[in-house]
Amino acid sequence: PVRLDLLAGEVVAAMKPGVVTPISYACSETWTHADRLSCWRALRNVLGNAIRAAGPHGHVDVQIHSEDGWAVAQIDDDGPGFGSIAPGLASLGLGIVQDLVAADGGELEICRRGAGGCCVRLRLHAAPPREPTAG
Repeated sequence: PVRLDLLAGEVVAAMKPGVVTPISYACSETWTHADRLSCWRALRNVLGNAIRAAGPHGHVDVQIHSEDGWAVAQIDDDGPGFGSIAPGLASLGLGIVQDLVAADGGELEICRRGAGGCCVRLRLHAAPPREPTAG
């Protein structure tokens, strides 16, 4: 099992110092059965896309929570909307993100936000919390 909220926090912390776009992060303890590296790569890619779309005057919001048997990572930006910016040079592409998520039995959802911007949700099968190990 992977603690998705902590993993997403690592990705946000690694990216925040290199960008001027404000990133907010809200989470609750969320566990999933997934490959840790695949999750990290998918989160890094989607967050990078959102930062690029929002630009220096926009905002990105990252939320991690459990919902109806799913571990959910939701990344919203207030940029011009999906497909309105040039692709990044280091981008894996959303097709590869889809493959990474699907390999763990998850789903990738992409939608427009009402006033502009994009919402990307990675849904992975939730896992029960792990008991702390003694020692």
